[in-house]
Amino acid sequence: MPVPINVFEATLFPAGEILSVGTSPEHFGILTGQQTVISASKVHGRIIEEPIWQFAAGQQIFAHGVWSNQPPQQTMAIARSQLGQPYRLFNNNCEHFVRYCHGLERKSPQLAAAIGLGIAVAAVCIYASSAAKNSPAVAIRWI
Repeated sequence: MPVPINVFEATLFPAGEILSVGTSPEHFGILTGQQTVISASKVHGRIIEEPIWQFAAGQQIFAHGVWSNQPPQQTMAIARSQLGQPYRLFNNNCEHFVRYCHGLERKSPQLAAAIGLGIAVAAVCIYASSAAKNSPAVAIRWI
């Protein structure tokens, strides 16, 4: 369960800690232990390292712990090796990046949920459109 923290408290967590900001969608990054966060940034279009306050952008920060038993040094080595790599929504967004750095499968539950929701909405719209075309028109006359 994510824990809300402030910028100062974030500096007290160890390297490899997963942080997030925002809601729907959350933006994830990895704390370096040097008052910076490495993340796949949509805004910058690539994987960057930036100060915690810049990563937070005035939003509430949440600490998520670490998602694997991998040594923090290995997590940080992987994260730093990815600096400058392009941001890609479908295969290298912030969730993909954080999971990859922790030795996990590159996947994005937020993206999967958004795609699933989009498909459900499209199906409802198609069904509603089809039902409207196949039903007799009803005329209402106001007196």
